[in-house]
Amino acid sequence: MFAVGTLETSTSQATPYDSVEGVVFSRSRMQRRFEGDLSGEGQLEQLGARTPIPGSAGYVALERVTGELHGRRGSFCLLHTALMSQAGRSLVMQVVPDSGTGELRNIRGSMELSVDNGVRVYRLVYELGR
Repeated sequence: MFAVGTLETSTSQATPYDSVEGVVFSRSRMQRRFEGDLSGEGQLEQLGARTPIPGSAGYVALERVTGELHGRRGSFCLLHTALMSQAGRSLVMQVVPDSGTGELRNIRGSMELSVDNGVRVYRLVYELGR
């Protein structure tokens, strides 16, 4: 199945906790609001590494999304892995296996994010197994 909609993110200031030769580790928390086929809230904890080279960084994060997906209520977790450099960017967001609850108990899939005309858009490709 396919779900699409918009999201808004509020971010806490990243808190640095380690630095070696300009490579800084930080932790931050975010809250998201999803609208569209998926309607609900996301709670995200992120660990990042920023290098001294402008635009070069990476992060991993876990996010719990709670709400309604095509009329089914529950929650699931997403694992984020992102890399950024002057050569490009990559972001992979996958549903954590067996993390679904309620009517989303057996969800599997992945999510993509993009910005269309200044609006953040999500696209969730998923299956609800047995």
